Amino acid sequence: MKKQTFRWILVILWLTLTVYLSQQSGIESSATSGWLAHRLFRIFEFLGINISYQVFHAVFRKIAHFGIHFILAWLGYRALLISCNKRRNAITVTLVLFGAIAIFDEAVQGIAPGRAIMLFDALINLSGVLLGTIVGFITTKQYKNTLKTE
Repeated sequence: MKKQTFRWILVILWLTLTVYLSQQSGIESSATSGWLAHRLFRIFEFLGINISYQVFHAVFRKIAHFGIHFILAWLGYRALLISCNKRRNAITVTLVLFGAIAIFDEAVQGIAPGRAIMLFDALINLSGVLLGTIVGFITTKQYKNTLKTE
């Protein structure tokens, strides 16, 4: 029971971060991602990797969309695996629930000042959910034990 509660707390905390980032205005969002992107960009400069900051920041923001929903789905799958009776149910619920959240996340951005709904970002979010679910499935003990007994 403690494990299940802990996993759901992680899901709720990550979902809260996701919603917080989505509702930021365009200026706030750019500042938030820009702060981290600038620091990472300096590492690229130090390593001699030649790329414009504008391109780097744009790619960084797309990777962030993917990563946020990847982690959310991975955490969600692991929590649902304990809550559901079967892996198939956990996979289905993860894909439907967190896929809907990924789309809703993009819709929330459409009402934030200076932000817009972007189909490409919604697809990136959904791909993060899909891969997060797959990685969750592959990395669980239940999957590994199934392989040993089959």
